[in-house]
Amino acid sequence: MSIKNNIDKLLDIFPEFLANNRDGVNKPILNKKMTTLIEKINNELVMSPGTMIYYSNKNKLERAQKLTSFVWDAADPDEIFDNISTGDDSWFMVNLLGAYSDRIKKLKPTFVSINPNNTEFEIIYNEAMRAWLFGLNNASIILCCSLIENLLKEKLYNISINEIYYTNNGEEFNAWQQKSLDQLIKNASRHEILDNETKNKAYGVKNLRNRAIHELETITSQMTLDMIYDTKRIIEKILTED
Repeated sequence: MSIKNNIDKLLDIFPEFLANNRDGVNKPILNKKMTTLIEKINNELVMSPGTMIYYSNKNKLERAQKLTSFVWDAADPDEIFDNISTGDDSWFMVNLLGAYSDRIKKLKPTFVSINPNNTEFEIIYNEAMRAWLFGLNNASIILCCSLIENLLKEKLYNISINEIYYTNNGEEFNAWQQKSLDQLIKNASRHEILDNETKNKAYGVKNLRNRAIHELETITSQMTLDMIYDTKRIIEKILTED
C-alpha cells in the first residue's frame, strides 16, 4: 500500500479522533488504527525520504501536507534509528550497507602530481564519489561534469581568457557569455590539455549529463561508474605532469 493511501486513511479518522478527545471519549480501537497508520507513514518516509506525493485536489493536498508534517515532526529520531538498525526495517540497513560495501571496492584512489589549489575542487570531487556510493547517480554525474568544466576553465584561463569567454573586439568580455562546455573541450584539445582519448571521454561525460538532466533518462549505476572512471582519467590527465 502506498504512503498516499495511508495518509488518506489517517485523514479520514483524524477528525473523529480530535472530536473524541474534546469530548473526553477514549476509543482504544481508533487510537490503535491511528498508531498503526502513523507507524506505516513514518516507515515509508524513512524508506523514501523527501518522496513526491500527488493530490489533484488542492484542499486535500494542504490537509495531507499539514498532517504528514505533524506526524513526521513528532517522530522520535532514536526510535527511527532503532527501527532501521534492529527493528522491523533492519533489512533496509543491511541492504544499504551491503550495496555500499559492493560499491566501495570499485572506487580506487585518483593520483595526481599537480595540486589543483582549490579546496572546493576536492570537496566536490569527494561528494561526487559519495553520491555514487549512496546510489545518487544523477547527482554524481552533475558533479563530475562540473569538475571537468572547472578544471578546463582553470587551465584555459592560464592561456587566454578568450578561450573561456566571448569577447568584444578582443578586449572586453562578459562573464555571462561563457563558451559552451563543447567549446571548452575543443579548446582544451587544441592546446593539448586533453589528448584524443580524454577529449572523447569529456564529451561522453557531458552527453551523459545532458541525457540525465534534459531528457530525464534513467541512468544506471554501471553507466555512472563508467562515467566516474572516465572523469578520474580526465583529472589524472590534466593534473599529472608529463
